[in-house]
Amino acid sequence: MIRNYLLAFDGDSILASQWSRVSSFTSEQKLCLAILEDAVKEYFTYAHMTHRRARHRTQACEDWFFSEDTEWPFSFINVCHYLHIDPQYFRRGLEKKIESLSAPMALNFRRITGRRVSSIGENGR
Repeated sequence: MIRNYLLAFDGDSILASQWSRVSSFTSEQKLCLAILEDAVKEYFTYAHMTHRRARHRTQACEDWFFSEDTEWPFSFINVCHYLHIDPQYFRRGLEKKIESLSAPMALNFRRITGRRVSSIGENGR
């Protein structure tokens, strides 16, 4: 759920008491919460994958998160306003979380005598 992702931003970003009111959300707010939850989950699922489809999905999420569009009813800005979330605050938390994630180290392989041998990365792994 989005709560797990949002709570991981930093300790004071989202209080548990703020989510206790979800049961009193209107249908539109629940839809907006589902949209935001899906975008966050998708972003963090594909953020460090390197294949083309993952890069495309990650870029689509980033484009949505950092768009200033308010014309479309389900733009990031409008979704945040429906949920009473400050979009800039959410983005700062998202950026902090993105920066804190360490990308998996890509290992380069080279052929030596017909076998795959991994190169040792900078970290000695």
